[in-house]
Order: sequence, then structure tokens, then C-alpha cells
Amino acid sequence: MNGFKDNVWKEMDKIDSIELVLEDFGSMGVLNRFKGIKTLTLINCSIASIEVVFVIFQGLGEASKLEALWLNENEISKIDGLDKCLSLKSLYLSHNSIKSIQGLSSLTNLETLW
Repeated sequence: MNGFKDNVWKEMDKIDSIELVLEDFGSMGVLNRFKGIKTLTLINCSIASIEVVFVIFQGLGEASKLEALWLNENEISKIDGLDKCLSLKSLYLSHNSIKSIQGLSSLTNLETLW
């Protein structure tokens, strides 16, 4: 990744927020190194499924730390796959084509759904 010095690679788990706008999300396998993410912003990244986010972010098996998820302006049609995000407080999905909502009942900390 551009902009990271060698010593930063050793401390990736200390980074708690990532914001990507207008990126090719499909080619971002390096993102699985970020284990301590609390805020994830992926706007206009051509994401078709929330589940794809968690596949690429394999570290988000640690999704229980995630508090805010911004997936605005993507191609998402179904809200699902968030059942392990127990700390999620804010979910932003505006400007998608949502047709189905499932699995939000386990998100007892969810305060904002936009």
C-alpha cells in the first residue's frame, strides 16, 4: 500500500478507521491486515453484497469490534450478513437498491440505520 512505512505494518491492529471512496474494492486483499477496525467507510466502491466486505476483510471475523459501517452509493440490494457485528451502532446504506432486509435483530446496539 502506498504511504505506509515499514514500521506501520507491524502496528496495523492499532488502526481503527478506514475510509475508501471510489476505489476498486475487489482488489483490496491487504485490508485483512486491519484487525482493530471500529469504523469502516467504503463509499462508491461497486460493492454488490455486504458479505463481500467480510470475505475480503477476513479480519472482520473480529467484526464484533465494528461500530460504524458506511456503505453508501454501492450496488447493495440486500441487507444481511451482519449478525456478528454485535457492537455495530451505525449502519449507513443510502443510495443503494435495497430490496431485502434480514438479520438485524441481533444488532441490539444499532442506533442509526440510514
